[in-house]
Amino acid sequence: MAGDDDAALVRRSLEGDAGAFGALVDRYRRPVFTLALRMLKNRAGAEDVAQDAFVKAHGRLDRYDPGRSFGTWILTIASRLCLDVLRRGRWHGGSLDDEDAPDTGGPADPEPGPEARAIARDRSGRVREAVDRLPERQRAAVVMRHLMDMSYKEVAEALDVPVGTAKTLAYQGRRALEEMLPGADEE
Repeated sequence: MAGDDDAALVRRSLEGDAGAFGALVDRYRRPVFTLALRMLKNRAGAEDVAQDAFVKAHGRLDRYDPGRSFGTWILTIASRLCLDVLRRGRWHGGSLDDEDAPDTGGPADPEPGPEARAIARDRSGRVREAVDRLPERQRAAVVMRHLMDMSYKEVAEALDVPVGTAKTLAYQGRRALEEMLPGADEE
């Protein structure tokens, strides 16, 4: 199933193949959890939202448009669930500790020295705290666009706003971060 495309897995799942949906969950578990964790700033809340997103997606598979990316579709569901949680104030979050930061799964860089690790940890913490202070829609746009590498069209779909609004939210979020983190590029 690893070689199957998302639309084929959805089709097989709709035909009753439970393993096909499991393959989709395995494929998108990390990005969905990462998005939820970045938006909610709470590991337990992110786990709940990620699970809810897959349950909701499974229940609505018949509405999935195979012409659209499944990844975008599931991230849209997850981001809307996160925004609902934030609006209701169910989780107030905290800051993300290093142990809560998801592994990106990328290739390992050469091991930096202790000073470089301390500087990177400090910078990462300040950026994370600044992102946490953004208004929820700006934070969502910044996380999706710059951390999840989603297109503006995908961000707009996820937030249910026009593309221009998604661009504006991401721009405003970046500007606010620049104001909160003066000289961050100079380090």
